[in-house]
Amino acid sequence: MNISSANSQSETMQFTLKPSQRSVKGLSDINPLSQHLWEHIRSVSSEFAHSYGYNRIDLPLLEQVSLYTRTVGKNSDLVKNELVTLSSKEGEEYALRPEARISLSRAYIEHGLYDAPQPVRMYNEGMFIKNDFTQKERFKQTYQGHFAAFGSIDPMIDAQLIYIAYKSLASLGLDSLMVYINTVATIEVRNQYKKALIEYFRTQRSELTEDSRKIITKQPFDILTSTDIALQPIIEQAPQIVDFLDIESQQHFMKVLEYLDELDVPYFLKHSLISDKDYETHTIFSIISETDEATSQIALAHGGRFDKMLDSFINSTIPAVSATLLFDRIINALQTTQVDVPRVNVCDLFVAQLGEEAKKKSLQLFEKLRSEGLSVSEDLAQDGLKQQLASAAKCGVKYALILGQKEIMDDTIMVRDMENGIQEIIDFKKIVPEIKKRLSKDLVVKKTRKAATKVGK
Repeated sequence: MNISSANSQSETMQFTLKPSQRSVKGLSDINPLSQHLWEHIRSVSSEFAHSYGYNRIDLPLLEQVSLYTRTVGKNSDLVKNELVTLSSKEGEEYALRPEARISLSRAYIEHGLYDAPQPVRMYNEGMFIKNDFTQKERFKQTYQGHFAAFGSIDPMIDAQLIYIAYKSLASLGLDSLMVYINTVATIEVRNQYKKALIEYFRTQRSELTEDSRKIITKQPFDILTSTDIALQPIIEQAPQIVDFLDIESQQHFMKVLEYLDELDVPYFLKHSLISDKDYETHTIFSIISETDEATSQIALAHGGRFDKMLDSFINSTIPAVSATLLFDRIINALQTTQVDVPRVNVCDLFVAQLGEEAKKKSLQLFEKLRSEGLSVSEDLAQDGLKQQLASAAKCGVKYALILGQKEIMDDTIMVRDMENGIQEIIDFKKIVPEIKKRLSKDLVVKKTRKAATKVGK
């Protein structure tokens, strides 16, 4: 059997859905063509979770609306603007989960994890959905990975979570990473700081934008965190919360920074990184990549302490801290910076056939290869050999195993090296050990080349 190169493409067809048949605005599929990127992130984050003892927890898609109103307040932006709610026939109000910390806190209490050795470390990943209040009738879908530790106020836990997030991003192939860090101290300290900010912005009233003037008294932190270029000189000269810290907050923050120094994590004290949420305390951070201008101001991970969140569940404060990997943004950063992401599910082998008898024997061969632990793919629904080999090329397999009428009669099989096109006839009974030997040899060559490349660098 003489087989020519299989690079020809079959005719493509295009279909268009009506607007009423398309996915909901703001929501999207994670399609098969990009799954290798998502699998790469999931694999790395799960590996770090396992290594540092963060046990996986899977959260429900729905929570009771009352959980959010009681935790963050019915007048919070989350409840008023972001929750996607629905009602049951019985009139119960539910909401799609918009973030993980509230659900993790609920799970910590509901499952009695406060009785377990502390801190309790949990890891969760999944999709979260909010209303996009900036655009009418549109949702905002995010995919995130969360590391959370409950039951310890030790600043070492803060630093460890920052380190896990930082190293996760680095392991994904992103470089020039920088940790922006600050402290939001305690509610008492934050209130004093808020008063100082209001007084300062009043003195700068004539230099502020019209929108900023309207929120000086009620939302001074929103001015401080603004990205408006015109406001940056004013923001840079604004009072800093570090000048208002009590002894407890100061000691906690300094310890976190000392641990980061010990771990060689690069960080920058960003005084405009702040929060006015009552349940957030002490450490707050975000991580950006300075490699590309387009991603330099977009957080790829963030987190901090939310020690007061559990106060709404029980009459006691249980400290908690988390780090969140923002998968969607990480995907964009990997694509923008053209990081070479390995395809974790690429098969080594592809079984191709020509003729009815060959198709029957290919079914048996496929199962035999799979049962031997080999990674194998096929396109048995195709009868044309060129189309099958085109599929093999798209899959990125190393070898195509081809059965035709002649091979069936001779009890042989053709092995085609998809990289160089070299073909060889092999005894069908010896195909499994022969393929294993070739794949093993290929792996040694690949490792040798990789080691040589590292030495060269």
